[in-house]
Amino acid sequence: MQQGNTNLFTEIGIILVSIGLIGGGVLLLVLGKIAFADGALMFTLAIGLYGVNTALKAPSTAQQAQIGALSSQVLSVLPQVVQAAASPPVPGKPQPSQPMPVQQQAPPAYQGAPSVSSLETMPVLPAMPQQFSAPLQAVPR
Repeated sequence: MQQGNTNLFTEIGIILVSIGLIGGGVLLLVLGKIAFADGALMFTLAIGLYGVNTALKAPSTAQQAQIGALSSQVLSVLPQVVQAAASPPVPGKPQPSQPMPVQQQAPPAYQGAPSVSSLETMPVLPAMPQQFSAPLQAVPR
């Protein structure tokens, strides 16, 4: 919403005074001329200027009535939204599926840990079984 009571000179003035308070507080704190409590007071005053400026720009009674009407519309829809979000979804028609056959395999037999001497005479692994094909190769165009 557009605020009609904004004045450019007050905005610039508040910014300049705040910059002066913050800059002066930092400078005096660094030089040791003021205590931390005094510096905090200067920073609080700078922030307080923005609070006073915002309070002066508060909405008028007509704007407050519009905001109240809008919030009541939103709050009247809220229970429906919560109810729709809380209800469980409607289950669809289940499609029959056939179970996959399970192939039983015997677990591998444990042969024990190899000794150092058996590592030197480790058997060579067999070549790939014939059921696997060679890797795919690119075809030139």
